[in-house]
Amino acid sequence: MIPRVLQAQDYKNQQDPFDKEKVNILDSNGNKIGYYKVDVFDKSKINVYDSQGRLVQTIKNDAFDKDKTNTYDQNGNKQSSSKQDAFNSNRENITDKYGNIVGYREIDAFDKNRINVYNKNGTKIGYYKKNNISGNWEYFTL
Repeated sequence: MIPRVLQAQDYKNQQDPFDKEKVNILDSNGNKIGYYKVDVFDKSKINVYDSQGRLVQTIKNDAFDKDKTNTYDQNGNKQSSSKQDAFNSNRENITDKYGNIVGYREIDAFDKNRINVYNKNGTKIGYYKKNNISGNWEYFTL
């Protein structure tokens, strides 16, 4: 699962050298802008924190639909969801808190280590690329 956080700028994920359960989020200059970690009490939850250690987002599978992933803000309010498209197995639809499709992610047809991100109109707005050296996913805006 790739956390959908800080989409406004390019970032990459890096395993924390001191805490194996923590993954640091770095900006394009290599500065730590946050991190994510599996919740201590609920292993089905991933918590995302800013650089100050404040909770900014929680990602968890939906209680009623095992194929759906929900994203919540720091107060526990649902912000968005994502679920595999019923007609295209390579596409994951992204919905707002009301269930309206606002975009989608799709595996690149020519590069399986790349996931393209589109808005609701089908315009490509960015992509995730797997770093061949580190194995970490990096997000790039267009």
